[in-house]
Amino acid sequence: MAKTVSQRSDGANADIFIPDAIAESYVDGIASVHIGLPNSRIQMYVVSEPATPDNPVEMRRVTSNLVIPTGALVEFIRSFSSGLAQNGPALAQANANFNENLSNLLKSFQPSTEINKTK
Repeated sequence: MAKTVSQRSDGANADIFIPDAIAESYVDGIASVHIGLPNSRIQMYVVSEPATPDNPVEMRRVTSNLVIPTGALVEFIRSFSSGLAQNGPALAQANANFNENLSNLLKSFQPSTEINKTK
């Protein structure tokens, strides 16, 4: 459902309209950041060929560029850093829980030793 969010803080005075359909792209990481004035560019990539024991070089393909005013990028970095500082312990705990749950799930796929004994 489309909505409008009012932003009224740190000198910001805006209403942000969020439509129902928004373009969304997945990326594996950031290939490069070019900081300039008045704009900066962030190039993002997806892994096209993971590294293997035979070929230890991962292949990455840049799939998108984000061009953003440098001032807005700096504000994003400030806000993001603040959010990390405030939520760091909760993020660390969520990560530990995720890893434990994934490990338990993977263990459930391991053949039981009793099943192996009957074969």
